[in-house]
Amino acid sequence: MVISMSKIVVLSDIHIGDNSKTCWYQRRYHEPYLIKVLDYIEQNAASIDEVILLGDIFDFWTYPCGVEPPGFRDIVNANPNVLGPEGKLQKVASLVPVTYINGNHDMNIGKDDIAQLKNIRYHKDLRYVKDTPAGRILFTHGSEYTIFNAQDATAKLHPLPLGHFVTRAISEHLERTLDPDKTAADLPDDGNPAAKEIGWSQVIDILKNHKSVAQILLDIITSLMDVSKDTKVHLIGGQTVTFIEAEGIYSNLGAQWIERYGIIPAVKSVEADADGSYIPWWAQRNAIQGEINAGIAVLGHTHIPKNGLAEAMINYANCGYMCPPLPGGILQYPVTFAEIDLPSGDLTIMSAVKPVGPYKPGDIIPDTDVPPDRIVYPPFQDYSCYVSIFNRCGSCLDCAGSTVTEGYYVVSPPPKIGPGECARIWIQDNPGIYGSKGSATYTNPGSKKTVLFEYADPCSLIQNNYCSPAPFRNKSDDGPWVANEVVKRGHPYFVEFTHGSG
Repeated sequence: MVISMSKIVVLSDIHIGDNSKTCWYQRRYHEPYLIKVLDYIEQNAASIDEVILLGDIFDFWTYPCGVEPPGFRDIVNANPNVLGPEGKLQKVASLVPVTYINGNHDMNIGKDDIAQLKNIRYHKDLRYVKDTPAGRILFTHGSEYTIFNAQDATAKLHPLPLGHFVTRAISEHLERTLDPDKTAADLPDDGNPAAKEIGWSQVIDILKNHKSVAQILLDIITSLMDVSKDTKVHLIGGQTVTFIEAEGIYSNLGAQWIERYGIIPAVKSVEADADGSYIPWWAQRNAIQGEINAGIAVLGHTHIPKNGLAEAMINYANCGYMCPPLPGGILQYPVTFAEIDLPSGDLTIMSAVKPVGPYKPGDIIPDTDVPPDRIVYPPFQDYSCYVSIFNRCGSCLDCAGSTVTEGYYVVSPPPKIGPGECARIWIQDNPGIYGSKGSATYTNPGSKKTVLFEYADPCSLIQNNYCSPAPFRNKSDDGPWVANEVVKRGHPYFVEFTHGSG
């Protein structure tokens, strides 16, 4: 018997630019690694179902303020070995289906641009949901979960977000301070300021007080980079915008995120921008909603590879960084990408370790040192209730109401659960000592019966986890599943209810 082996390969955050010295991707440093990865795909094409380019493949942000960023064709022409008609990406695309999804540094790229590369499919939505033998998978760059880098539909510079101006200020500083023979890639973290220098706690305090996060962030960045706020930033298309003008354009950014998501998620979006934390919180929130209902999420954006998600409803991977800096000629971070084995759904972070010479096995290897990520980070604990309701009856279940006694719904009970469908619900604790507790009431129009589903994960030594009614199975933390007997201790708390017998 022949066993069919197939996988999906996901590349993100290559950041190919025109090789100006402020660009993170430098052809002389990074092209050998990228070509080696594309060689690997070519050599294994028979076992690859699809290659997904998951955003920030190109970079139109890392340029000084006084320079209009290059056009798409300019970047293609500057990198012929990868992007040209005889380039390695074209070779791969002739062998394997390739799908392109926008990130933030390449959000201006459209269908017509990608069509110039031939054989690459442009996916117009930021989220690509794919049904596979391993179940449904959500692919998205991840920048849409971060307040300063998400496409801004309300600003007059739509879709350009505030983060563009942060990057341009940093690039302006690099243009003025880099030695003639040095590039951004020769500096630790590409010359970006450390999180402690930016003072993200100050930004979060401003957000909580409903003041302008745009003003405080641009104040901090322009001061750190010694760039005047009157500096004109040249945008694609010839328009110029000063940092003071940008401050006004994005003045309502914080209020909009709070209104849309609430203050706690808005804070998490700032933290996701600061250091990549809480990106998986957003990914899980998005993945388990009914219209997506994915069991796996694959992201990029943070430049930090992750494999797995501890105590969560989904599996998760972050691709990492494909053009890490090389201070002193040594890679600061590994060159990584993601693979998904089908049909098992196993996720692997792969690393390019030998860029020189023709491809041979061993040049690309699994990176076994990549850790899993988390929904909540120590010293805090996650007192969430992760609830699934399987509808095994022949008719739809209609939601007649829901309650939240403690915590808040990250993903609320859906209005309907169709026959044979599974609804997933997430109620998380607020900061404090109370945990999470809620309920959802569903009616069955066919049988005229009403069912009250209850669930609780108290943050208390004198109260126990709780769920009702049977039949159910439940577990806490990474413990085993137990049927129809409440697992009283441990968190987060997982419950799977089954209604009806089919």
